[in-house]
Amino acid sequence: MIEDDFRRARVHAREMVEGEQFTRKNNGAFAEGFIELGWQASTDAAGHPIDPQHENIRRATLLAEDALRASDPRRALSLLDAMPLTAGTHARRIAVQAALDIDDPSLIVKTIDQPSSIEEAITLIPALIRTNQPDRAAAVLENFSDIDPAIRNELKGKIEIKRAMKSR
Repeated sequence: MIEDDFRRARVHAREMVEGEQFTRKNNGAFAEGFIELGWQASTDAAGHPIDPQHENIRRATLLAEDALRASDPRRALSLLDAMPLTAGTHARRIAVQAALDIDDPSLIVKTIDQPSSIEEAITLIPALIRTNQPDRAAAVLENFSDIDPAIRNELKGKIEIKRAMKSR
């Protein structure tokens, strides 16, 4: 078992005994059936410890970017699925683009959830409209007052059309 900090592990040893049964090894270095190991964290060129979680996020982001470039947006989203898509991060931009490439409005809504920029809001609002959430789309539009007036009017019109269709 490797600890969360990736600096310690416990190795359990087993041995075969009579009757071809496996049991815990109880001699030598494994007097308790296991041994504790520890090691120094990897360091960067400046000698600072490398944060393995940060490094794993960086690797997954780069792999997702490669998948997106290779026209495989589903794989890109799969690679980013377990990580937080914090506002303004490259991973979030890749996830949003992958969701757009798949063109699934519910996936776009799930990926963006709470827009952190005008661009994300302009991307989210049509997806909310397409998923029959005109009230939420209107709320997002209201929260982003810096949206260009022409775009704002176009989005308002689409929201009103969806509301009218929904009320039938």
